[in-house]
Amino acid sequence: MTVWQIVRVIVAGLAWGTWPLMMNRSGLKGNIFSAVFSLVCFASVLPFALYAFDGSFAGVSWPLAVAAGLVGAAGLLSFNGALDKASLQDASTLLIIMVVTQVTVPAVCQIVKSGHLSFTRGAGFVTAIVTVLLLTRGGE
Repeated sequence: MTVWQIVRVIVAGLAWGTWPLMMNRSGLKGNIFSAVFSLVCFASVLPFALYAFDGSFAGVSWPLAVAAGLVGAAGLLSFNGALDKASLQDASTLLIIMVVTQVTVPAVCQIVKSGHLSFTRGAGFVTAIVTVLLLTRGGE
């Protein structure tokens, strides 16, 4: 893992933590802001994809690529549907719950691949649950 990779994922985290809050305040509604978001993302990413394209799709698993796109679309529609009528405070809380859930998926995948749950990984899951509870209580 390089410093550049770490910087890039931090930038991604900042962007992905910010866009839902901005979109929530945009005035667009659930499925409409999913479509606007997707179109703007597509238009923004397309030039980079075309520049990097080497002319070959050899070795691509299209069923897996399509399934990943469908899962991502389901997540986007579900998440934006939840944000649709949320206040800014509720949107922030929903984003916290989504992010902690999101990081749990690869952790579970690692457990399945390794075949065992280590103490530290188990402590991480407990900490994630506590984190959601603490961060979503809003100073109560």
